[in-house]
Amino acid sequence: MMDPRIQALPIGVWLLMAFIAIVLLFTVISLLSLYAQYRRWRSFAACLPLAPICYFLAQAFLVLRTPKDPRGQAYYALRELVLAPPPWVPAAVLLALTLLTALLWRRMLRWTHGHISPTSVKEAVDSLPVGICCFRPWGRVVLVNTAMEALCRAALGEVLINGERFRRALAEGALQPGCSRATLNGERLLLLPDGSVWSISKQSLDWEGEPLTVLTAAEVSEAYRKTLALEEKNRQLVELNQKLAARNREIVDLTIQSEILAARARLHDAMGEDLLMMKKLLSHGGSAKDLDTLRRRLKRNVSFLRDASEFQVTDEYAVLLQTARRLGVRVELSGELPLEEPICRVAATGLHECLTNLLRHAHGDLLRIELRETRDRLTIVFSGNGEPPKGPVRETGGLRILRTITEQAGGTMRVSRSPCFTVTLNLNKEKPYAV
Repeated sequence: MMDPRIQALPIGVWLLMAFIAIVLLFTVISLLSLYAQYRRWRSFAACLPLAPICYFLAQAFLVLRTPKDPRGQAYYALRELVLAPPPWVPAAVLLALTLLTALLWRRMLRWTHGHISPTSVKEAVDSLPVGICCFRPWGRVVLVNTAMEALCRAALGEVLINGERFRRALAEGALQPGCSRATLNGERLLLLPDGSVWSISKQSLDWEGEPLTVLTAAEVSEAYRKTLALEEKNRQLVELNQKLAARNREIVDLTIQSEILAARARLHDAMGEDLLMMKKLLSHGGSAKDLDTLRRRLKRNVSFLRDASEFQVTDEYAVLLQTARRLGVRVELSGELPLEEPICRVAATGLHECLTNLLRHAHGDLLRIELRETRDRLTIVFSGNGEPPKGPVRETGGLRILRTITEQAGGTMRVSRSPCFTVTLNLNKEKPYAV
């Protein structure tokens, strides 16, 4: 026979309260697991007593329908726990537990929204395009994201379980077929079969009093391809510059030969004038100054025409200085002429152009070359005697070419005509271009 105290409430109400107690029990267990996961041990300790209370209430409500058995003393205790007080008391206790559990759950939700949890950290790390792997010195992985896991499978063909083994495999080159390593600007790269290129870096940290190794992998495929393309273009540019420098040397050599031939032709014409002057002096006589002038002209012209051998162009400076001596021009050199390209080409071109202008326009016989050098700059000043320009100097022909190659070599050029015709070249010795 059913206890009349049970009949104070319909049996469905008792079963509903039992169901609510079971739901509260699982809710409290979930809260406890979250507190443990987030290491909120004080909240865990405060919430822990609710679990047995909900469990015993659920059991007490469920055993009300069980017939009274003298042998089940536990049943007596549970039944009396619920039936001893008025019926509204267990209902009020259950309502209070429900409100308390709801409050705790609400606080937990608010706390998780304002704090970073391990789950959120893992989700954020997995969303990164950069591979990350954190492991202890003995290889136990603490954190690894999906990008690094995919990289490990592509490079080693296995799941990333031991971080130290993964690092050693990358360092020693024990990779899958189709994978390779490369070095670019001192940085080690990993090339995968799909064409992607990854840069692997290592960093050692101290976390929670223990050493931690962090491997990061960043994809640099586009930068790698652009760098290789740039290196190829630079190589082609160097080859082109070398070809241009060779062609320029040939042009200068041909120009020198042309100037020499033109000078010889002019001297042949001058020999006729010398012969006419000799005839005039022999017939009518002349002053000592006229004789001295004729003697110097004959000595210069005969000396130049007597040597019919061709120049062997091995050193541009030597050829130009030899040509100047043959043409009766004295060269005063202060400093050492540069030998490295491209400033050597600029200096040789400037020497040739100033020698030509001295003979053709100034009618002089002295060319001064002054070189002033610092750590990264070289200044070359060409000047001479003879007649100064009567008007502004127009940069045409050789002067325009000289200015062009000077600026291509990263330098500047300045031309002045007072008190004498002067060309000043300021060259940057560290400029990497070839003329």
